[in-house]
Amino acid sequence: MDVIEMSGKTYEGRPIKGVRINPGNSKKKIFVDSGIHAREWIAPSTVAYLINQLATNRSLNEDIINAFDWYLFPVLNPDGYEYTFSKDRLWRKNRNPEISRTCPGIDLNRNWDYHWGEDVRGKDPCTELYAGPSPFSEPETQAIRDFLANLNADGSLALIVSFHSYVQVLMSPWSHTYAFPDDYSDLLAVMHATDLDFVTSIRTCSTDDGDVSGDLDLEDE
Repeated sequence: MDVIEMSGKTYEGRPIKGVRINPGNSKKKIFVDSGIHAREWIAPSTVAYLINQLATNRSLNEDIINAFDWYLFPVLNPDGYEYTFSKDRLWRKNRNPEISRTCPGIDLNRNWDYHWGEDVRGKDPCTELYAGPSPFSEPETQAIRDFLANLNADGSLALIVSFHSYVQVLMSPWSHTYAFPDDYSDLLAVMHATDLDFVTSIRTCSTDDGDVSGDLDLEDE
């Protein structure tokens, strides 16, 4: 297991650290992240537990450990995460104050360039969903973007899993349309293969006024 860092720093100058586990020298990669929303403490704890299991419990996990080149980043938003311990337990965004001194921070989860800014709730700096002034305006999302682009330069990135803690569901694309992706049956099969009591499919889309609505389907196993 190797400790690694993304090339960029956070707004406050912190590194974004993770680990790489690849004892089998696999070429297929898995990227696991959490902590992009600062207040969701259980998510980084879950990824830390996963790291511990992959690193120390190889007898039980040998097949999946050797089959993939694992990249795990427990805290993608270190500035916000530290702020939840020192100032505001329910802080969600990063700590960039440059757009609004009275309402600092960008929701890093909405700062990507795929259908950016379509949700009207992300246009107000004083909301927790503020998407920023432009896609990839934040050093954190720039660092994650560049790391993933480099990781998948040869097309070997097989899976990305992001852990959150707002609700106990499994979510798959898309979040901007009711249409299913071409490989939705494969995604659903993976979700069904988990040991969860149910599989959840969330479908959301932007309405004409830019708001987001959706439906929640629970499928009993």
